[in-house]
Amino acid sequence: MAGQSLPSNSTIQGSYYFRQMGADTSTATNAVMSTSGMLTFDGNGNYSISATRLNPDGTTTSLTTPGTYAVLSNGTFYLNPGVDTDGDDIYGGVGSSQSGQILVGSSTDSSGPTLDLFVAVPVANNNASNATLNGNYYVASMEYRGGTTNSSINTFFSLTANGSGSLGNPAIAGTVASVGTTSATQTSSGATYSVGTAGNGTMTFPAPSGVAAASQLLSGSKTLYVSPDGSFFIAGGASSYDFIVGVKALSGSGNTTPLSGLFFTGIVENDLTSGGAGLYSSQGVDNESGGLEVAYERATDPVDFSYDSTYSDQFTFSGNGTTSSTYYQYAAGAGGNIVIGSGASGFYFLNVYAKSIPVSGSGVFLNPQAIVNAASSSPFEQSVSPGEFIAIYGSGMASQTAQATVLPFPTTLGNVQVTINGTAIPLYYVSPGFIEAVVPYTSPADGNLDVTIQVINNGTKSNTAQWYSGNTSPGVFTITENGQGDGSILDAATFAKINSSNPAKVGEQVALYVTGMGTVNSTVAAGAAGPPNASATLVNPIAVYIDGVQATVNYQGLAPTLAGLYQINVTIPTGVTTGQSDDIDIETIDSSNDQATIPISN
Repeated sequence: MAGQSLPSNSTIQGSYYFRQMGADTSTATNAVMSTSGMLTFDGNGNYSISATRLNPDGTTTSLTTPGTYAVLSNGTFYLNPGVDTDGDDIYGGVGSSQSGQILVGSSTDSSGPTLDLFVAVPVANNNASNATLNGNYYVASMEYRGGTTNSSINTFFSLTANGSGSLGNPAIAGTVASVGTTSATQTSSGATYSVGTAGNGTMTFPAPSGVAAASQLLSGSKTLYVSPDGSFFIAGGASSYDFIVGVKALSGSGNTTPLSGLFFTGIVENDLTSGGAGLYSSQGVDNESGGLEVAYERATDPVDFSYDSTYSDQFTFSGNGTTSSTYYQYAAGAGGNIVIGSGASGFYFLNVYAKSIPVSGSGVFLNPQAIVNAASSSPFEQSVSPGEFIAIYGSGMASQTAQATVLPFPTTLGNVQVTINGTAIPLYYVSPGFIEAVVPYTSPADGNLDVTIQVINNGTKSNTAQWYSGNTSPGVFTITENGQGDGSILDAATFAKINSSNPAKVGEQVALYVTGMGTVNSTVAAGAAGPPNASATLVNPIAVYIDGVQATVNYQGLAPTLAGLYQINVTIPTGVTTGQSDDIDIETIDSSNDQATIPISN
C-alpha cells in the first residue's frame, strides 16, 4: 500500500450538534420521540453525549451514557449505542457541507424497531454569530404533532436571513394530515433567529394570524444548530416531535442538474396516501450524474428490517435548484453538496442528502466507494451476496490487462488476487483500474458488516474495504452495461435478442440475465459453468414484476453452461403497458432492484 486519503475515526473528531426524530413501531401507538444535543468524538472510536430526549408521554430524559463509533474507509459510520434510550444503533454516512462534515443516518440496521432520521453538524469554533446565517434558504420540516404519527405535518418553503437576526415574514407552505391533504400557505410575521458563538441558538416562528392551532404548519421557538459555514442548519422544538432542516440556496438560474457524484442519504416517512405503506425509514447512498439518480436504500420498516432497495430515476431541477411533483418537493443547495426534501398530498417525509467525502490513494489502491454490483452498478453500500458478480475500481490494481479464458475462473489472473475475508475469489477480468470477480457461495450472507475485500497485485496488498453481506443483491445486466435502460434479454424459445427492434410480447417467455441472486441447490463452484440441464436453482424465493404486474417465473437459477451468471425466465403478464419499455422489478427475501427495462410491443 502507498499513500491514501480515506475516512477514518478521526474524520469526525470533535463536537457535533444533532437531532433525531422517529417512531417506535413495536408499540401499539407507534410511540414517537425526538432527541437533540451534543455528541463529542475522541477520534479513536469513543463518544460522549449530552442530550435530551422528549419521550412519548411528554416527559424528558437526559442522555449522558457514552458509546463507541466507527467510520469506515468508504465514509459510512455507526454509533453504538445510538442516541436514544432504546439503544438502537445509528448507521449512516459522513457527508460534507462546504466547510466541515455532516452526519446523516438512521437506526436502519439496529435490532430495534425505531424508524427515524438522524442528522448532525459540527460545533463552530467560537466564531459563529447571527451573520453566519445570511442569505436565501430553502426549509423543509416534518412533525408528529402531539406525538401521534397520524397527525403528521410537512412543510417546504423559502426564507431570507438578514445576518442580524431577522427572517422576515416567511410564507410557510405545507400539509397537516389531521385537516386534509390540500396544501396551505401561512405567513409567519416577524420570524427571528439568534446564533451564538458555537453555532447554536434559536429560531422563532410566530403563529399565523387567524389560523386554529390544530391547522398551524409551523410555529413557536425552535432550538437551532447551524453548520460552521452557514450553508445548512437543523432545528426543532424542545417540547415538540419535529425536525426542521434548511439549506442555503444555490446562486444563479441554471441549476437544472446541480448534483454530481455520491451522496449519503437519510429519510423518515409516513405514507398516509390511499393504500400507502405507512411508516418507513432508511439510510443509503445515491449516485447522481446529469440528472439521473441511481439510489440505494438500506431500509427499515415494520415488516422488513435491513432490506436493500436499489432503483433509478430522473432527478432534474428547475433553474433555481428546486424540483417538485404531486408527492414531493426538493431543494439542492450548499454549493451542490446538500439536498433537502419533504412530502405532499398525504405522503409525509423528510429527506437529507449530504455529498460524500472524496477518497484517493496511490500504489495498489482499492476505491472503497467503488465496489459495485457488476450488472446494476448499485451504489457502494449495497450488500455483497454469495455468487454475485462484482466490479471493483481503483488504481494500480494490476500491472497488465487479462481476462479469464478457461472455466472455472481462476483465483489468480495476471498475477492479481482479490480476497474476501482472506480467501482468494474467482477472477474474470483484471486491469490497473478495473476488476471483475465472483463472490464465492461460501461468503457470509447474514446481513452484517462482515465482508472485507482486498486486492493483491504481484504480492503487494491494497487497502481493505468493509462491506455488508446479504442473502441476495439482484441486478439485471443491460445493453448499456451500466444497469440502466433495456436489459440484455433473450426470447427464451428462439434465443433472439429482445430490444426496441424486436420487443417482447404479452404471453411470451423471456430470459433475464442477472447477478446477485444468492446460493443455489447445487455444489457448483462460483465462477464455474452452470449445469447444462438447468438444475442449479435458487435457494431463496423471488418475485418479478413488469410494469408493476407480477410475472410468472418459469425458471430461476444459474444460467446453463455460462459462468458467473443467473438466469430468470418469466412470462410477460397481461396488463402491462405496451408500446414502450417497462420497468423490471426483482424482489427477494432481503433486497429489490428496479432499474432495468424491457421493450414490449402493442
